Amino acid sequence: PLLAAFERVRAAIAPDASRSLSAQLAGADGLRLLIDVAHDLRSPLTSILFLAETMQRGQSGPVNDVQRRQLGLIYTAALGLSSVASDIIDLTRSELLVEQKPVPFSVKGVLEAVHDIVRPIAEEKQLAVRITPPGIDERLGHPVALSRVLLNLTTNALKFTSQGSVEIRAEDKGRERVEFSVVDTGNGIDPSIMPTLFDPVRRA
Repeated sequence: PLLAAFERVRAAIAPDASRSLSAQLAGADGLRLLIDVAHDLRSPLTSILFLAETMQRGQSGPVNDVQRRQLGLIYTAALGLSSVASDIIDLTRSELLVEQKPVPFSVKGVLEAVHDIVRPIAEEKQLAVRITPPGIDERLGHPVALSRVLLNLTTNALKFTSQGSVEIRAEDKGRERVEFSVVDTGNGIDPSIMPTLFDPVRRA
């Protein structure tokens, strides 16, 4: 009864509080708040990633197998949260995802950078990650956008693969075109999800 009375008082004081809050979050202020929270999350998560990887490699002292696996789980969880924060920011600032103009870059360098980032996840799940660079390495394009796409696809491949391997491929399609793909030995994508696969936000 006491809790019910408190609820009636709250409702009488602010009958539209919940609707007002929903309206605020649905507008520009809500989007701004979401971006600020995402930014605030990335700094501590970056520190967690750095510390977990440093400890996992034994740079802070001896680490046994159980501790190494636990640090791998911490790294994987922090990387997942960091990716979510980055995706939130990217949804509102997609113009920052690519360079304004194509720039020269090394395709193999991009593949190796993605490989280095996902290596702790692969080691924790005992999966092999391979890269297949193209015949012509130096290309003209948007390496920042390319790195983000390949990282997203590769982390998802590792997430949904329980055994086997993940391969990041780059295949020459002439002097001006390279085809990229991420292949894994997981179960694949449920056909029912395919129609919404490229929606920017969808309920899980």
